[in-house]
Amino acid sequence: MRPLLCLLLLSFAANYCFAQRNDTIVDDRDGQVYEIVKIGEQWWTAENARFETVGGSWVYQDDKGTVAERGRLYSWFDARRACPTGWILPADKDWMYLEKHLGMPINEIGRNGEARGQTTNIGGKLKSRELWEAPNKGASNQSGFSALPTGQYAFGDVPYAGYGENTFFWTNSYQEDTGFVWARGLHFDKPGVLRWQVLAGSQQGFSVRCVKEKEQEPEKK
Repeated sequence: MRPLLCLLLLSFAANYCFAQRNDTIVDDRDGQVYEIVKIGEQWWTAENARFETVGGSWVYQDDKGTVAERGRLYSWFDARRACPTGWILPADKDWMYLEKHLGMPINEIGRNGEARGQTTNIGGKLKSRELWEAPNKGASNQSGFSALPTGQYAFGDVPYAGYGENTFFWTNSYQEDTGFVWARGLHFDKPGVLRWQVLAGSQQGFSVRCVKEKEQEPEKK
């Protein structure tokens, strides 16, 4: 078999292991269409949420022309209302399942405050190969997740920052005793995934990805 053909087949096989199926869904609230991807046993949206909530969502640099590509940035409270019917803001454990499926070492999954999975390129498998600043370490998008460097919103004199360099995602895992919620981050100069806690009531805007809600098992009679 020719080396080039062999390389192409290996590349196809590597991608197929992570992103088994692609499809689309329609948000019945505003008619917007989203690409979705099945990774392992989970269905994820392959685009950032764009649903406009009242008061707690922002557009990067107030440029509405970027919404179709980048999505919106949400407060944590509004992030829980951003997903279409049948889809939800993922929990910390949903992200852990995704990361483990992509090869995150077990001893790194629960770590806090650092880029995990760097040696196995977990962040690179999630990042798009487009729009990120160089060096965009490890970016292969093997998972089909297609994470873009959307930056963030933070209340203050310079509310928008980080486009091209990073992206942050909310989870739905709230710690009642501390008021903090788990989040994820990807960076242009790291091949790993950051996991850390953010104060739920802070005026920060992160991106939202949605995971398909699991169907409830019928009650046994």
